[in-house]
Amino acid sequence: MARALERLPDVHIVQAGTLAQARALLADEAPSMVVSDLSLPDGCAVDLLADIERAGRPVPVVFVSAWLGRFRDQIPRRSDIEVFDKPLPMETLRQRVSEHLAQRRASAPTPFGVSDYLQLAAMGRHTMLLRVYDGRTQVGHMTVIRGEVWQAHHGVEDGEPAARALVVAAGLRVEIDPYVGDPGPRTVHQGVDHLLLDAFRLHDEASRPPGWTDAEATQEWPGPQAVAAARDTTAQVDQLLDEGLDALLARDYLGAWIAFSAADTLRPGDPVVRANLNRIREMGYAPADG
Repeated sequence: MARALERLPDVHIVQAGTLAQARALLADEAPSMVVSDLSLPDGCAVDLLADIERAGRPVPVVFVSAWLGRFRDQIPRRSDIEVFDKPLPMETLRQRVSEHLAQRRASAPTPFGVSDYLQLAAMGRHTMLLRVYDGRTQVGHMTVIRGEVWQAHHGVEDGEPAARALVVAAGLRVEIDPYVGDPGPRTVHQGVDHLLLDAFRLHDEASRPPGWTDAEATQEWPGPQAVAAARDTTAQVDQLLDEGLDALLARDYLGAWIAFSAADTLRPGDPVVRANLNRIREMGYAPADG
């Protein structure tokens, strides 16, 4: 089966010969699909369903077995689980795997980055798992619970350093899955707004040339009128950010560009505003004079 599936384009196969090996792989890998026999040397593969749910990474599962009569009552009847009798023609298996993977890719929107999804999740108080890829290699993940970043992992880092690294990383692909199960202890305690601001601020500071000094540090504290004006500007920028994000969600990229550009005029250099403008530009939807 592995040799047959390796013939599919853009598919990487990871093999396990026992239930224990499969569980160890599921703990380290983020598969897009699982194909398995039912009777394994150390147990029944139906038990893997619980491990997949606990990992918070729901994926389609295909069981192939010559002993369906023995295990059929243990297999949940769900749309994401398919069961086939042995012998199964390899062309049929390849076709079903291709269809599952194509449906999964089609259901995962790709134009946005980590910061975009975090802002949308915070607005709608969504619960989700963001899996972040560099090409076909998963480089990190973030768990979002009711609009709050709960956990993050990137490379050897966990928590807020990992979340900030994922936010500012360029050229990554994001896949979104619903999150189920216990999220475990929280490792990211910043709200989304503060997390994004800190991530882009630290990234900007790290990219400054040696000897750079912050002119703002030498400015005097503004008076009451300036503070009031700043508050008005903040409210306007927040409103424009909301309008821009709503436009992005509706795929109205020109409307999003106009809103974010207006916010950039009111608050030049705002990292969140600039990140969204850059994202639209990278997607190729910026106006010709932008």
